[in-house]
Amino acid sequence: MEEKQRNATEDLIQSLEKVSARMIEAVLQTAQLAATASPEVQSLFHQWVSCLEEQILEEFRGERKTLDLEAWAGRIGVTPTSLASLLLSLQRKGSVRILRMEVEPGGGRNEDLCDCLR
Repeated sequence: MEEKQRNATEDLIQSLEKVSARMIEAVLQTAQLAATASPEVQSLFHQWVSCLEEQILEEFRGERKTLDLEAWAGRIGVTPTSLASLLLSLQRKGSVRILRMEVEPGGGRNEDLCDCLR
Protein backbone atom coordinates (compact mmCIF):
# COMPACT_ATOMS: atom_id res chain seq x y z
CA MET A 1 0.00 0.00 0.00
CA GLU A 2 2.86 2.35 0.81
CA GLU A 3 4.27 1.83 -2.70
CA LYS A 4 0.94 2.88 -4.26
CA GLN A 5 0.84 6.05 -2.17
CA ARG A 6 4.41 6.90 -3.11
CA ASN A 7 3.63 6.39 -6.82
CA ALA A 8 0.46 8.47 -6.52
CA THR A 9 2.41 11.24 -4.80
CA GLU A 10 5.11 11.17 -7.48
CA ASP A 11 2.46 11.29 -10.23
CA LEU A 12 0.79 14.25 -8.52
CA ILE A 13 4.09 16.10 -8.21
CA GLN A 14 4.90 15.50 -11.89
CA SER A 15 1.44 16.69 -12.87
CA LEU A 16 1.82 19.85 -10.79
CA GLU A 17 5.24 20.48 -12.32
CA LYS A 18 3.73 20.30 -15.81
CA VAL A 19 0.86 22.62 -14.87
CA SER A 20 3.30 25.10 -13.33
CA ALA A 21 5.53 25.02 -16.40
CA ARG A 22 2.54 25.65 -18.67
CA MET A 23 1.35 28.54 -16.52
CA ILE A 24 4.81 30.12 -16.52
CA GLU A 25 5.02 29.69 -20.28
CA ALA A 26 1.58 31.31 -20.74
CA VAL A 27 2.56 34.26 -18.53
CA LEU A 28 5.81 34.73 -20.47
CA GLN A 29 3.96 34.60 -23.81
CA THR A 30 1.44 37.13 -22.55
CA ALA A 31 4.23 39.43 -21.38
CA GLN A 32 6.00 39.12 -24.74
CA LEU A 33 2.77 39.86 -26.59
CA ALA A 34 2.04 42.85 -24.37
CA ALA A 35 5.53 44.19 -25.05
CA THR A 36 4.82 44.19 -28.80
CA ALA A 37 1.42 45.86 -28.44
CA SER A 38 2.63 49.25 -29.60
CA PRO A 39 0.06 51.72 -30.90
CA GLU A 40 1.14 50.83 -34.45
CA VAL A 41 0.64 47.09 -33.89
CA GLN A 42 -2.72 47.74 -32.23
CA SER A 43 -3.75 49.86 -35.20
CA LEU A 44 -2.72 47.12 -37.63
CA PHE A 45 -4.71 44.56 -35.63
CA HIS A 46 -7.81 46.77 -35.68
CA GLN A 47 -7.39 47.27 -39.44
CA TRP A 48 -7.16 43.50 -39.92
CA VAL A 49 -10.31 42.91 -37.84
CA SER A 50 -12.11 45.62 -39.83
CA CYS A 51 -11.11 43.92 -43.08
CA LEU A 52 -12.45 40.61 -41.80
CA GLU A 53 -15.70 42.26 -40.73
CA GLU A 54 -16.03 43.83 -44.20
CA GLN A 55 -15.53 40.40 -45.77
CA ILE A 56 -18.25 38.99 -43.54
CA LEU A 57 -20.68 41.80 -44.39
CA GLU A 58 -19.94 41.48 -48.12
CA GLU A 59 -20.83 37.79 -47.90
CA PHE A 60 -24.35 38.74 -46.81
CA ARG A 61 -24.88 41.67 -49.20
CA GLY A 62 -27.94 42.64 -47.19
CA GLU A 63 -29.62 39.24 -47.57
CA ARG A 64 -30.53 36.59 -45.02
CA LYS A 65 -28.13 33.70 -45.38
CA THR A 66 -27.36 30.34 -43.82
CA LEU A 67 -23.67 29.73 -43.36
CA ASP A 68 -21.31 26.84 -42.74
CA LEU A 69 -19.10 28.23 -39.98
CA GLU A 70 -16.15 25.89 -40.61
CA ALA A 71 -16.11 26.33 -44.38
CA TRP A 72 -16.50 30.09 -44.17
CA ALA A 73 -13.81 30.41 -41.50
CA GLY A 74 -11.46 28.44 -43.71
CA ARG A 75 -12.15 30.73 -46.68
CA ILE A 76 -11.26 33.88 -44.76
CA GLY A 77 -8.34 32.30 -42.87
CA VAL A 78 -9.52 32.18 -39.27
CA THR A 79 -10.75 29.48 -36.91
CA PRO A 80 -14.47 28.82 -36.50
CA THR A 81 -14.15 30.18 -32.94
CA SER A 82 -12.72 33.46 -34.26
CA LEU A 83 -15.42 33.75 -36.92
CA ALA A 84 -18.13 33.18 -34.29
CA SER A 85 -16.54 35.93 -32.16
CA LEU A 86 -16.50 38.31 -35.14
CA LEU A 87 -20.15 37.55 -35.89
CA LEU A 88 -21.10 38.22 -32.26
CA SER A 89 -19.18 41.49 -32.38
CA LEU A 90 -21.02 42.50 -35.54
CA GLN A 91 -24.32 41.63 -33.87
CA ARG A 92 -23.45 43.80 -30.85
CA LYS A 93 -22.72 46.67 -33.27
CA GLY A 94 -26.08 46.12 -34.99
CA SER A 95 -24.50 45.18 -38.32
CA VAL A 96 -25.99 41.67 -38.41
CA ARG A 97 -28.61 39.68 -36.53
CA ILE A 98 -27.92 36.09 -35.62
CA LEU A 99 -31.25 34.33 -35.90
CA ARG A 100 -30.41 30.65 -35.41
CA MET A 101 -27.56 28.42 -34.38
CA GLU A 102 -27.09 24.73 -34.96
CA VAL A 103 -24.81 22.96 -32.51
CA GLU A 104 -23.46 19.46 -32.08
CA PRO A 105 -21.24 17.73 -29.54
CA GLY A 106 -17.63 18.85 -29.72
CA GLY A 107 -14.46 16.83 -29.83
CA GLY A 108 -13.52 17.60 -26.25
CA ARG A 109 -10.66 19.98 -27.12
CA ASN A 110 -10.53 23.66 -26.26
CA GLU A 111 -9.87 25.29 -29.65
CA ASP A 112 -8.57 28.43 -27.98
CA LEU A 113 -5.57 26.59 -26.50
CA CYS A 114 -2.53 26.04 -28.66
CA ASP A 115 -1.15 22.51 -28.90
CA CYS A 116 1.78 23.46 -26.67
CA LEU A 117 -0.61 23.76 -23.72
CA ARG A 118 -2.34 20.41 -24.19
